[in-house]
Amino acid sequence: MCIIIAKKKGIDLPGKDIIKRCWDRNPQGAGLCYARDGEVHIEKGFMQFEELDSRLEALGEEINIRESSLIIHFRIATSGRTDEGNCHPFPVTDDAEAIRAKSATADLAMAHNGVITDFSEPRSKYSDTQHFIMKVVMPLYNMNSKHDFYREEKIRYLLSKSVNGSRLVFMNGDGEIYTIGKWIEDDGILYSNDGYRGMRKMKTGKRAKLSDINGNVEWYVDGRKCSRSYFFEFLNSLKRLEEDAYDAWGNEVWSPLDGESYYVDEWRHEIYMVDIHGNEWDLMMLGQYI
Repeated sequence: MCIIIAKKKGIDLPGKDIIKRCWDRNPQGAGLCYARDGEVHIEKGFMQFEELDSRLEALGEEINIRESSLIIHFRIATSGRTDEGNCHPFPVTDDAEAIRAKSATADLAMAHNGVITDFSEPRSKYSDTQHFIMKVVMPLYNMNSKHDFYREEKIRYLLSKSVNGSRLVFMNGDGEIYTIGKWIEDDGILYSNDGYRGMRKMKTGKRAKLSDINGNVEWYVDGRKCSRSYFFEFLNSLKRLEEDAYDAWGNEVWSPLDGESYYVDEWRHEIYMVDIHGNEWDLMMLGQYI
């Protein structure tokens, strides 16, 4: 999945090592936004880490980053084109061309982490997030003159139910940040998942092989509950580990020879295993490999 860093005013930007780790695990484009002069400035389409790193360094000469809100999104493409125009964040708009612009100003911007399966359209150049903004978020934006639907508890609840456990973040022209979904706070910074951390240790407990699906199964990806459709969409994006062994960070070796079901994310160099406890299926990340 993608990862989002959301930094509010008065907090330092994460170190370069964390930003690089986020990129390495989500290398299909990045973007950022910040507020200045009552508007949100969106810059995206960084397709190489060096481009993003250089822009962040230059931005530090233009604004006081510590005293500014900043959102950075790192993308793994699940729908739509894998190109500059489909990098996040996006202006909240129903203009199909403006939503793909590499540079834009808006009074509200949004970024998303996850898959909104109901808005994934095969063969469309637009991503599920772009469709969701144009078809759902923009009508909410137009509901009142203040365009501040993201503050209302009932609307936030409906949005959280609409995105199947995904995470959303909004930034307005005052630099205020509003999140929807379960986020991780670490040193005052909000992360949409724990992909910013180093290698995670394998969980302990009894494991079973894949078996027939019964009626009351709950689905998880790396400990986060999700829909059945998202679970298998993510599983299908991985490569089944059949023969090769992989050296993982820490000099451990993962191999299918022990009878477990291992899967490899070749983009992010991560190894997963399906962990089954009764009616709970968890596609669990074991660590990175060399």
